[in-house]
Amino acid sequence: MLDLMNTMFDDFYRDLNFKGNMPTDIVENDDEYVMAIDVPGVTKENINISFDNSYLTIKVTDNKEEEDNNNYIRHEITSYDMSRSYYLANADENNIKAKLDNGVLYVKVGKVAPTKLEKKYIAIE
Repeated sequence: MLDLMNTMFDDFYRDLNFKGNMPTDIVENDDEYVMAIDVPGVTKENINISFDNSYLTIKVTDNKEEEDNNNYIRHEITSYDMSRSYYLANADENNIKAKLDNGVLYVKVGKVAPTKLEKKYIAIE
């Protein structure tokens, strides 16, 4: 019974902390956003970063080779795909830099001056 409870807790904790989730810290400064995204065990070849309409999207694909001839006692390391999008107001799409270091993806996104929308009056018909 205790083993079953430990397994359930381990599975819940693992799924909560990584599968389908990329824990992220975002700091906003006057001239940039600085992001740190946890992606443990992932290589840069398995990360795709895109920017569209003020959304920065990080997609991680980790396809592990699985061998059928192993006699696993416990098998928890599996392949997965996940993505996460972040809305970054006033982001400069031409000033985005990324670096992967020790399982953490660091992304810096420059900011542009906010555009001030002019007040528009709407006539009533």
